[in-house]
Amino acid sequence: SGHECCGPRTPSLPLQSGDTIHANLLVVKDGSTGGQFMVSVCNGSDGSITNLNMKNTDTIGTLQQKFLKLKPALRNSMNLALNGKPVPVQKTLGELNVKSGSKFIIFQRCPGG
Repeated sequence: SGHECCGPRTPSLPLQSGDTIHANLLVVKDGSTGGQFMVSVCNGSDGSITNLNMKNTDTIGTLQQKFLKLKPALRNSMNLALNGKPVPVQKTLGELNVKSGSKFIIFQRCPGG
């Protein structure tokens, strides 16, 4: 009755001193281009470079899918590294601090080695 659907605008603080509040914030920049930026993927085997338009909210898995649409022959060797470190498929580009112009390198994992 008379309150906004999200409650009051001022946060309420815990009354007891033993309470703890934990919060995680994610800053999302809203650009006029929809937050898209260019990254490149370098094939370590032949040195070819493929440029892709990505967003901060895209995962490494999304990057791999976009790349494989252009280069399906590399399906079995889609391990990606950024700054010399392998990148997890489920991480977003924002979580990995990927910037426009970043270069991913495709590397192969050798069995038993």
